[in-house]
Amino acid sequence: MKNLLLTLLLITNSLALFAQADLSGIYKDEFGGQIKLRPNHTFEYTWGFDLSSSWNNGTWKVENEKYLILEVVEIRDSIRNGNEIKFVLSSDTISNEISSYENAINSLPSSGQSRSLPPKKLKISNSKLFPYTKNNKIQNKKLKSILSNQYRKPWFVKQ
Repeated sequence: MKNLLLTLLLITNSLALFAQADLSGIYKDEFGGQIKLRPNHTFEYTWGFDLSSSWNNGTWKVENEKYLILEVVEIRDSIRNGNEIKFVLSSDTISNEISSYENAINSLPSSGQSRSLPPKKLKISNSKLFPYTKNNKIQNKKLKSILSNQYRKPWFVKQ
């Protein structure tokens, strides 16, 4: 009996680890969003539409074997002005010391870090990740596109 219970426990744990490892990969939605989940539990989120775009990096974890939680880790540059140091969002993935002029130039484009944040919580279902609204309702129905009368999927599908 003990051997049977131990065997079942090992199989269950192995399946749970396999399911989490299987999450790594690239997921895309139909609104220009993409989440790249890496096996080391870091992620890269990108969003792009026309001349606007956004990106974020961070970490991910699985809760209760059915929810994916994304935590953004913002990358910041420093600006030195006399004895004062100010931290601003970086325009790239490397933290640097930049000038006030560089910061002003980096602020002009309609693209950059944290312009459109990734969802914080997604429900895992097969090869799909369903985001939640601000009211904590799952987005599992197609939404009407702003530019056309087409309905598009707001959830992410593994590629």
